[in-house]
Amino acid sequence: MHPLVDALVILALLGVSVSLPVAALPLAVWLAFTTPLLVRSDVASLRLPNAVTHPALAIAAVGGVVAVVAGDWPPSAAAVALGVVVATAAVGCLAASRGAVGMGDVKLATAVACGAQSAWPGGAAVALVGCGVAGLVTLVVSRRPRPTPLVVPYGPAVLAGFWLAAALAP
Repeated sequence: MHPLVDALVILALLGVSVSLPVAALPLAVWLAFTTPLLVRSDVASLRLPNAVTHPALAIAAVGGVVAVVAGDWPPSAAAVALGVVVATAAVGCLAASRGAVGMGDVKLATAVACGAQSAWPGGAAVALVGCGVAGLVTLVVSRRPRPTPLVVPYGPAVLAGFWLAAALAP
Protein backbone atom coordinates (compact mmCIF):
# COMPACT_ATOMS: atom_id res chain seq x y z
CA MET A 1 0.00 0.00 0.00
CA HIS A 2 1.09 3.54 -0.57
CA PRO A 3 2.58 5.36 2.47
CA LEU A 4 0.20 8.27 1.93
CA VAL A 5 -2.80 5.95 2.13
CA ASP A 6 -1.39 4.40 5.33
CA ALA A 7 -0.92 7.88 6.81
CA LEU A 8 -4.49 8.91 5.94
CA VAL A 9 -5.90 5.69 7.42
CA ILE A 10 -3.87 6.20 10.60
CA LEU A 11 -5.06 9.81 10.92
CA ALA A 12 -8.69 8.82 10.37
CA LEU A 13 -8.46 6.06 12.99
CA LEU A 14 -6.76 8.40 15.46
CA GLY A 15 -9.67 10.76 14.89
CA VAL A 16 -12.09 8.00 15.86
CA SER A 17 -9.98 7.29 18.96
CA VAL A 18 -10.03 10.82 20.36
CA SER A 19 -13.33 10.48 22.22
CA LEU A 20 -12.55 7.12 23.86
CA PRO A 21 -12.03 6.85 27.61
CA VAL A 22 -8.48 6.85 28.98
CA ALA A 23 -8.55 3.08 29.59
CA ALA A 24 -9.28 2.31 25.92
CA LEU A 25 -7.12 5.01 24.37
CA PRO A 26 -3.69 3.28 24.42
CA LEU A 27 -5.01 0.20 22.56
CA ALA A 28 -6.90 2.39 20.10
CA VAL A 29 -3.74 4.39 19.35
CA TRP A 30 -1.71 1.17 18.99
CA LEU A 31 -4.31 -0.30 16.63
CA ALA A 32 -4.58 2.95 14.67
CA PHE A 33 -0.87 2.82 13.89
CA THR A 34 -0.80 -0.94 13.23
CA THR A 35 -4.09 -1.46 11.35
CA PRO A 36 -2.58 -0.86 7.89
CA LEU A 37 0.26 -3.31 8.65
CA LEU A 38 -2.08 -5.93 10.09
CA VAL A 39 -4.48 -5.73 7.14
CA ARG A 40 -1.70 -5.97 4.55
CA SER A 41 0.02 -8.82 6.38
CA ASP A 42 -3.14 -10.88 6.85
CA VAL A 43 -4.39 -10.39 3.31
CA ALA A 44 -0.98 -11.17 1.77
CA SER A 45 0.20 -14.03 3.97
CA LEU A 46 -2.71 -14.99 6.28
CA ARG A 47 -0.48 -14.12 9.23
CA LEU A 48 -0.79 -11.49 11.94
CA PRO A 49 2.69 -10.77 13.31
CA ASN A 50 3.33 -11.59 16.97
CA ALA A 51 5.36 -8.39 17.17
CA VAL A 52 2.05 -6.53 16.82
CA THR A 53 -0.51 -8.87 18.43
CA HIS A 54 1.44 -9.55 21.65
CA PRO A 55 1.78 -5.85 22.54
CA ALA A 56 -1.90 -5.36 21.66
CA LEU A 57 -2.85 -8.03 24.20
CA ALA A 58 -0.65 -6.45 26.87
CA ILE A 59 -1.95 -2.95 26.18
CA ALA A 60 -5.56 -4.17 26.29
CA ALA A 61 -4.98 -5.99 29.59
CA VAL A 62 -3.39 -2.93 31.17
CA GLY A 63 -6.29 -0.81 29.91
CA GLY A 64 -8.77 -3.17 31.58
CA VAL A 65 -6.85 -3.02 34.86
CA VAL A 66 -6.69 0.79 34.65
CA ALA A 67 -10.47 0.94 34.12
CA VAL A 68 -11.05 -1.16 37.26
CA VAL A 69 -8.47 0.60 39.45
CA ALA A 70 -9.58 4.08 38.36
CA GLY A 71 -13.14 3.19 39.31
CA ASP A 72 -14.44 3.60 35.75
CA TRP A 73 -16.05 0.18 36.07
CA PRO A 74 -18.07 -1.09 39.01
CA PRO A 75 -17.10 -4.63 40.11
CA SER A 76 -20.03 -6.15 38.18
CA ALA A 77 -18.92 -4.49 34.93
CA ALA A 78 -15.35 -5.68 35.53
CA ALA A 79 -16.62 -9.23 35.98
CA VAL A 80 -18.62 -9.02 32.74
CA ALA A 81 -15.60 -7.61 30.90
CA LEU A 82 -13.38 -10.40 32.18
CA GLY A 83 -16.00 -12.96 31.14
CA VAL A 84 -16.22 -11.48 27.64
CA VAL A 85 -12.44 -11.55 27.21
CA VAL A 86 -12.08 -15.10 28.56
CA ALA A 87 -14.98 -16.33 26.40
CA THR A 88 -13.47 -14.68 23.32
CA ALA A 89 -10.10 -16.30 24.00
CA ALA A 90 -11.67 -19.71 24.72
CA VAL A 91 -13.88 -19.74 21.62
CA GLY A 92 -10.96 -18.45 19.56
CA CYS A 93 -8.65 -21.19 20.83
CA LEU A 94 -11.31 -23.81 20.08
CA ALA A 95 -11.70 -22.43 16.55
CA ALA A 96 -7.92 -22.33 16.11
CA SER A 97 -7.57 -25.93 17.28
CA ARG A 98 -10.00 -26.95 14.55
CA GLY A 99 -8.10 -24.94 11.93
CA ALA A 100 -10.89 -22.39 11.42
CA VAL A 101 -8.74 -19.39 12.41
CA GLY A 102 -5.12 -18.76 13.25
CA MET A 103 -3.76 -17.88 16.67
CA GLY A 104 -2.99 -14.37 15.45
CA ASP A 105 -6.72 -13.91 14.88
CA VAL A 106 -7.40 -15.21 18.40
CA LYS A 107 -4.89 -12.84 20.00
CA LEU A 108 -6.20 -9.89 18.03
CA ALA A 109 -9.86 -10.72 18.78
CA THR A 110 -9.09 -11.07 22.49
CA ALA A 111 -7.30 -7.72 22.58
CA VAL A 112 -10.13 -6.12 20.60
CA ALA A 113 -12.79 -7.54 22.94
CA CYS A 114 -10.93 -6.21 25.98
CA GLY A 115 -10.25 -2.82 24.39
CA ALA A 116 -13.78 -2.37 23.11
CA GLN A 117 -15.18 -3.33 26.50
CA SER A 118 -12.83 -0.75 28.06
CA ALA A 119 -14.29 1.85 25.71
CA TRP A 120 -17.89 1.34 26.84
CA PRO A 121 -20.05 -1.41 28.38
CA GLY A 122 -21.52 -2.59 25.08
CA GLY A 123 -18.27 -2.20 23.19
CA ALA A 124 -17.22 -5.84 23.11
CA ALA A 125 -20.63 -6.98 21.89
CA VAL A 126 -20.61 -4.39 19.10
CA ALA A 127 -17.01 -5.26 18.18
CA LEU A 128 -17.71 -9.00 18.05
CA VAL A 129 -20.93 -8.55 16.04
CA GLY A 130 -19.15 -6.14 13.71
CA CYS A 131 -16.28 -8.53 13.24
CA GLY A 132 -18.70 -11.38 12.62
CA VAL A 133 -20.53 -9.41 9.94
CA ALA A 134 -17.27 -8.29 8.33
CA GLY A 135 -16.02 -11.89 8.49
CA LEU A 136 -19.16 -13.15 6.73
CA VAL A 137 -18.77 -10.49 4.05
CA THR A 138 -15.14 -11.52 3.59
CA LEU A 139 -16.18 -15.16 3.39
CA VAL A 140 -18.89 -14.48 0.79
CA VAL A 141 -16.63 -12.23 -1.30
CA SER A 142 -13.78 -14.76 -1.28
CA ARG A 143 -16.05 -17.70 -2.17
CA ARG A 144 -15.05 -18.94 -5.59
CA PRO A 145 -14.28 -22.36 -6.96
CA ARG A 146 -10.80 -23.49 -6.02
CA PRO A 147 -9.04 -26.80 -5.55
CA THR A 148 -7.79 -26.00 -2.03
CA PRO A 149 -9.86 -25.36 1.11
CA LEU A 150 -11.08 -21.82 1.58
CA VAL A 151 -8.76 -19.73 3.76
CA VAL A 152 -9.97 -16.30 4.80
CA PRO A 153 -8.00 -13.46 6.41
CA TYR A 154 -10.07 -12.60 9.49
CA GLY A 155 -7.75 -9.91 10.90
CA PRO A 156 -9.33 -7.12 8.82
CA ALA A 157 -12.79 -8.20 10.02
CA VAL A 158 -11.67 -8.16 13.66
CA LEU A 159 -10.20 -4.69 13.20
CA ALA A 160 -13.38 -3.50 11.47
CA GLY A 161 -15.35 -4.68 14.51
CA PHE A 162 -13.08 -2.75 16.86
CA TRP A 163 -13.26 0.46 14.86
CA LEU A 164 -17.06 0.14 14.59
CA ALA A 165 -17.27 -0.16 18.40
CA ALA A 166 -14.89 2.78 18.81
CA ALA A 167 -16.91 4.92 16.40
CA LEU A 168 -20.18 4.10 18.19
CA ALA A 169 -18.81 4.65 21.70
CA PRO A 170 -20.87 7.23 23.57
